[in-house]
Amino acid sequence: MRLTKQYAYALMTSIPDEDSVTYYHELIRMVKVFDNLPDYVSLVEFRPEEFSSIRSILADEMEPLLINFLEVLAHDRMLSQLDTVAEDYRIVLVEENLLYDVQVFSAVPLGSKIKQQLEQLIERRWGSDYLINYVVDKKILGGLRLEVNGAVIDTTFRSRIDQIIREVQHGSKR
Repeated sequence: MRLTKQYAYALMTSIPDEDSVTYYHELIRMVKVFDNLPDYVSLVEFRPEEFSSIRSILADEMEPLLINFLEVLAHDRMLSQLDTVAEDYRIVLVEENLLYDVQVFSAVPLGSKIKQQLEQLIERRWGSDYLINYVVDKKILGGLRLEVNGAVIDTTFRSRIDQIIREVQHGSKR
């Protein structure tokens, strides 16, 4: 297991399950902040005592456990790898089914009404802890293909045509 995933797993095991997705969103927020401050991140990695200024800024906005986690990364000279740690944390959450990674494939871009209906369906089935990504795939004739944490729900025309062909072939073997 790569080092960044070990940090991600350590963070996940330190947090109650019900807070794990909230921490993920906070990590993403910090990645965006630190992306705008690469020189400061480098300074903190080589002078970890400088982290106290970050601590004082974040104290009112962020959970102490997450601030402590960032400080550990700074002391271990891994703060510049926060984006990778956050991605590995997302992967760990998906592996543990604490977060649902939903990929929606369609032949054309979906309208806002269809997206809203789809998101309501996803929330009813899996809850509100999900990330959704819409992908246009020109090979799809029509319908949708959903991939949720590796499971596939395929309602595309191509899938239906393939099913009919299999049924006809199976029927002709009798």
